[in-house]
Amino acid sequence: MKLSLAWKWLIAALLIESVMLSILVYRNVEQLSDNLLRQTAQRLQAEKVLLQSALIAPFVQNDYATVQAILEESYQNLNMLYLVALDLQHTPIASVGAVDLNALQTLQNTPLNAQSVQEPTYDTSIDLMISDQKIGSLRIGISTEFYQTERRSMMIKSIAIALVELLLSALILNLLARWINQNLIKLTQSAQAIAEGNYSKRVELSHDKEISKLATAFNAMAQSIQERIATLEQLHIKEQSLSKQLEYNAYYDVLTHLPNRVLLAERLHQALLKADQNGRMVGVIYLDLDGFKTVNDTYGHFTGDQLLVVVAQKMRHVMHEDDTIARIGGDEFVIVLQSIDEAYACQIVLERLLKTLSAPVLLGDIKLSISCSIGVTLYPMDHHDAEQLIRHADQAMYIAKQSGKNRYHFFDFNENRLLKAMNDELSAIAQGLNRQEFVLYYQPKVNMQTGTIVGVEALIRWEHPQKGLLLPMSFIPLIEHHPLIVKLGEWVISQVLWQLREWNTKGLFLPVSINISAYQLQEETFLERLKILWEDYADILPNQLEIEILETSALEEIERVSHIIHECAAMGIHFALDDFGTGYSTLMHLKKLPAKILKMDKSFIADMVANPEDLTIVEGVIGLAKSFHKNIIAEGVESVEHGIFLLLQGCQYAQGYGIARPMNADQLVQWIADPQSMKDNLRIWRRYGYDSEALPWLYALCEHNAWINDLKNFIDNVKPTPPEISADLCYFGKWLHEKPFHAYREKAWFRKFETLHKHLHRLAKELLEARMLESHESLRARIETIETLHQEMVKSIFLHIRQEIKRTLPKAS
Repeated sequence: MKLSLAWKWLIAALLIESVMLSILVYRNVEQLSDNLLRQTAQRLQAEKVLLQSALIAPFVQNDYATVQAILEESYQNLNMLYLVALDLQHTPIASVGAVDLNALQTLQNTPLNAQSVQEPTYDTSIDLMISDQKIGSLRIGISTEFYQTERRSMMIKSIAIALVELLLSALILNLLARWINQNLIKLTQSAQAIAEGNYSKRVELSHDKEISKLATAFNAMAQSIQERIATLEQLHIKEQSLSKQLEYNAYYDVLTHLPNRVLLAERLHQALLKADQNGRMVGVIYLDLDGFKTVNDTYGHFTGDQLLVVVAQKMRHVMHEDDTIARIGGDEFVIVLQSIDEAYACQIVLERLLKTLSAPVLLGDIKLSISCSIGVTLYPMDHHDAEQLIRHADQAMYIAKQSGKNRYHFFDFNENRLLKAMNDELSAIAQGLNRQEFVLYYQPKVNMQTGTIVGVEALIRWEHPQKGLLLPMSFIPLIEHHPLIVKLGEWVISQVLWQLREWNTKGLFLPVSINISAYQLQEETFLERLKILWEDYADILPNQLEIEILETSALEEIERVSHIIHECAAMGIHFALDDFGTGYSTLMHLKKLPAKILKMDKSFIADMVANPEDLTIVEGVIGLAKSFHKNIIAEGVESVEHGIFLLLQGCQYAQGYGIARPMNADQLVQWIADPQSMKDNLRIWRRYGYDSEALPWLYALCEHNAWINDLKNFIDNVKPTPPEISADLCYFGKWLHEKPFHAYREKAWFRKFETLHKHLHRLAKELLEARMLESHESLRARIETIETLHQEMVKSIFLHIRQEIKRTLPKAS
C-alpha cells in the first residue's frame, strides 16, 4: 500500500519524536536512579558511623547484651536484612535479622553502586577500632528490593508521560498535515491543468504568508512556462531554417557560396568515375591569388573578403556550369574541368582565367590589381585518386608561383621527384633535430686595436650521421620558408641560453649573437615564445643575448620588425642588422630600424682591398654607422690587410678567419685563454687607427691590388685582355699623380714608391712578352717575383701611413 505524503510526513515526525522521547525517558530514569543510590549510600555511611561509635564501649566491656540491644534498635532502619557483631576471631557475638551465621562468606566489601544493587542483598562491614587496634567488626546486610521497586515506578511514570506527549503530537501533526494537504491538492490540480495544456491556470493566493509565497512562485513558474512555450515554438521555426543553412554550409563556402572541400571531393570522385566510363580527360586546377596578403594587410580583412567574392563571380563567368569551382582555403581555389578531349582545351580555359583575374577590381574608391598562379594536372595521364590529384595540382601551382607568378604550370613527374627529394631533406632535418644532431660553434668578435673579445656569434652545424659536419648553407636554404626554421631557431635560442649559464657559472661573461630568420621573426608569437624560453633562464642578463637579422628581411616588414626590435630593447636585448649593405636600405629605413649594430657583409670586406667599388661601399657603410651613432662590425676579416684597411677607415670591431675560425664551446674557452690564431695579426693591427688622410692611399693600394689580380688572371687565361702596362696610365699611376699626392712628390719615400711601381710595370711587360715563349712554370716564377715586389711596396705604403702621416685617435665604429 502506498502512503500519501502527509502520512509519510506524520509517521516520520512521530518516529523522530519517539526516539527523542525514549532518549529523554532513559536519561531521566538513570538520573533519578543515580540520585536514589547516592542518598542511600549517604544514609548507610551515616548509620555506619553511629553504629561504630555506639558499639565500641560494649565491645571493650564484653557487654554482649548491650551490643544485641543496639543491633535490634538499628535493625529498623534502611531496609536492613541482618546485623551481625563479630569478635576478632570472626565469631558472632550478637545478631539480628534472618541470617545463617554459618553461611556468611568472605566479604568483598564493594561500594554501593548500580552494579552492586543488581543482587538481592547488599553486604558490607565496619571495623571497630580503638587506638588503631581492631577489637571486632560488624556485618550489615541490606535488601535492594526498594531500589528496584523505585526504579520501576519511575520508568512507568516516565513512559506514561511520553505516551501522552506522543498522542498530543500526533493529533497536532495530523491537523497540520490536513491543512498542508489541502493546499497541495490545489497546487496539484493547477499543475495537472498546465500539463493538459491549460497554461493560463493559476493558483488562488492564501492568507498564510508561506503558502502565499508558494502560490506566487507557482504562478510565476506557470507564467514562465507559458512564455517559454511560445519562445520554443519560435525557436523551432528558426531551427528548421538553421538546419537548412547548416546543411548548405556543410557543402558550400559561406563567403563566396562556392562548393567547399567536402562537395569538391564528391564531385571530383564522380568526375573521375565518369572519365573512366567515357574515356575523356578531367582537369584539376589549383589556383592561388598573387598579392592577396598585401591587400589584407593594407586595406583590412573586410576588403579582402569583398575581393574574394568578386574573384568567385569572375570565375563563374569563365567556367561552364558543369565545371566545379571550389574554395578550399583563404585565397586558394580548385576547379574541376569535366569531359576534356585534349590538353589544348584546358589551356584555353587557363588563359581566360589569367586574363580575367588580372583585370583591375574596383571596390568603392579602392582600385585593386591582383593576379593568380595556377597549377594543373590531367587525369588519366596522372592516374591517381582525387586527393593525390589535388596535391599534384598544388605542387604545380607552387612552381608557377616560384617561376614569377601570374602564370600556369602543368604537373610534371620529374619535378615531383625533385619535390619529393626536398621533402625527404626536410624530414631528415626534422629527424636530426629530434636526434640532437645539431651543434653550435662560436666565432669570436674582437676589437682589433686592443685585442679585447667583445662577444661571439653562435653558428649552427649539423653533425650528419653519413655526411659528417655540414655548414648552414647545406640545409638552411631548404627550411628558410618552412615552419621547421622556427623550431630550429627556438632550439638555437634555448641552447645559447643554456651555454651562457654554463659560462657564467665558470666566471666567463660573454655576449652571444644568434641569427634569426625572417620567417621566425615575422611569426605573430615570436615575442611571446622568446619570453617563454627565457623563463627557464631568468639568471641570464638580457644584454648577453644579441639577435642578428638580415637587412633584407628587416626591409620586407619594416614596421613589424621595428616594433619587435623596440619590444626586445625594452627587455634589454640588442639587435644587429646582418649582411648590411645588401638590402638597399634608405636613410629613412635606417632611422626606423632601432638596431644598435650594423654588420657589414663579408662579400664587401673580402674584395675591398682589390675592388674600388667595394671599398667605396665599405667607406659609405662606416660613414652611415657613425652618422646614425651605431656600432659597426666587419665580417669576413681573413688577412692582416683587411684589418688595416678597416682600422684606417674607423672600423675597430671584426670577426673572421683572420681572427679565429668557428669552434665549439670548450675550444672557445681554451682560445680565450690563449688566442694564438690572432696574436701575430694583433701585433700589426695595434699600430693602426682611424686616419682620414690615409683614405687616398687605401684607394691607391686597392687599384694596384686589382691590377695585380688582373695580370695573374690574364696569364691564367681567366681574362681575355691584360691590364694596363704603362706605369703612368694604370689606375695606381693616375692616383699617384692626383692632387692629394702633389705635396709628397719631392719626398724620398714617395720617389721610392714611384720607382717600385715602375719596376713592377717593367716586370709585367717582360712577363707579357714571355707569355707565348716560356713554359707555365717559368711564367709562374715571374709572377711570384712580381708578387714579392708588390708586397714590398704595400708594406712600404703601410709603413709610411703609420710613420709619416699625422694620425688622429681612433673613433668608435
